[in-house]
Amino acid sequence: MAFDRPKKKPKQTLRAGKRKLILRRALLCLIPIGILLLHFLPGFRSALSSVLPFIEPPHRVLDTTGCLAVHFISVGQGDATLIVTPEGEALLVDAGPPESASELVEYLKASGVASLSCLILTHPHPDHIGGALTVLRSFPVNAVLTNGEAGVIGATSTPETDAADSDVSFAGILQKYLVSVGLSAEIPACGSEYRFGSVTMTCLGPAARQQPENDMSLIFRLSYGNHTFLLTGDAEAAEETELLSRYSPDELRADVLKVGHHGSSTSSTDAFLDAVKPSIAVFSCGKNNSYGHPHTEVLAAFAARGAEILRTDLDGTVVLISDGETIRRIDPFTLRLSEHEIKLHFFMKGNRLCPSSA
Repeated sequence: MAFDRPKKKPKQTLRAGKRKLILRRALLCLIPIGILLLHFLPGFRSALSSVLPFIEPPHRVLDTTGCLAVHFISVGQGDATLIVTPEGEALLVDAGPPESASELVEYLKASGVASLSCLILTHPHPDHIGGALTVLRSFPVNAVLTNGEAGVIGATSTPETDAADSDVSFAGILQKYLVSVGLSAEIPACGSEYRFGSVTMTCLGPAARQQPENDMSLIFRLSYGNHTFLLTGDAEAAEETELLSRYSPDELRADVLKVGHHGSSTSSTDAFLDAVKPSIAVFSCGKNNSYGHPHTEVLAAFAARGAEILRTDLDGTVVLISDGETIRRIDPFTLRLSEHEIKLHFFMKGNRLCPSSA
């Protein structure tokens, strides 16, 4: 019986197969190298962006020219909200805890921030003002708004205090620094309006002197086009009740609510949520924080009202953009290498996120 011998593959086919295998392996090696070069060598990325137009130059996270961008920055258990107006002015509401100060500054720089038109510090608790002096030392700032309370930095020496006094007054340190650069902190009155290009920031509170200190938080309502954002600091039930007595529901209503006190059950009363009626609720809190924020009953209250829930502990930094008619969330592509996180932002220049202001 005759058997057919298996045919040998031509040498050319074998060589072609080997070449393809080598090319595939080379590409697999080059991709992570390219990613690292793009992230850590701005000069390399600049050169590449001139050849490949879909790669943005370094230090640009989003091209949001012509629209409002609000960044709820992931700073752990704390608050820091970057607002970039359609005209390119940058405002920062709170500056997170001291341990996130360097990362906050890096994020601002990566977002194209060269200066701040205004730094708003809602109240002097470490998780809101911990990075304030680092920010002030890193960027020119035109104005600083505070609630006027002294506050206490803490018992240990940090770059923010330059001292080891357990009774360090934040207001005193801030005032000393501001005087050295020719500035002074302003305490806004309720109803005060601040215009930054096409964006209006209206101070709604604190309407009365309250205790605890959380109820002394500055509260701002941001208006742009048909949209409003309500930023409540750590306001709790007492300050919410005061707001309800002072303002009509129309004056409190907001499309986006930065949820008070990181989602604690001491805030977000039913009456307040019914007046604000947010479509989007943003919780700024740290992953697995010791306070259990956000509390289950608060999440349930927002869910029952149909609000979209976004959380910095689960979603990372939340970026919302508005052209005055629609609000969209932008998700930066995140690559995790070991325990480190590298954020890469590639956006088609020909497919802008927002219309040009021109």
